[in-house]
Formats: sequence, C-alpha cells, structure tokens
Amino acid sequence: MTFLGSRMAVAQFVVDLLMDSRFDCVSITITTQATSGDYCVRIATDTSLVEIAAIKGQSYSCRLIIT
Repeated sequence: MTFLGSRMAVAQFVVDLLMDSRFDCVSITITTQATSGDYCVRIATDTSLVEIAAIKGQSYSCRLIIT
C-alpha cells in the first residue's frame, strides 16, 4: 500500500501504525516526492490489515494511491 500526505500527517500516521500491535511485522518506507513536496509512505503488511491501514490513513488525511 502506498499513501501520500504532508510531512506531519505522514509522521503521525506512521507512529499510529507502529503503536498498533496488529502491525508488529509491518515494513514501512518513507520517501519525499521532490516535485510535489508530499511524503510517500509504502507499507508492506498482511492483507487482512489493508482496510485498517486505509482507515487510519484517511484519519490523518493521507491519500491511498496504490493498494
């Protein structure tokens, strides 16, 4: 899954994922998009957690762009 958002939104979203015990085996990569200034979060997790991550992302105004 890949999300885009502002620096603060992405930071809060990732902290929330890391604090949630269901995401204990998650792989997270954060990069910046040079042209837009948005930050990109790539999450590799179990498919059963995809919907939960999408809901969390929306609550931090992070846009899901790739599932």
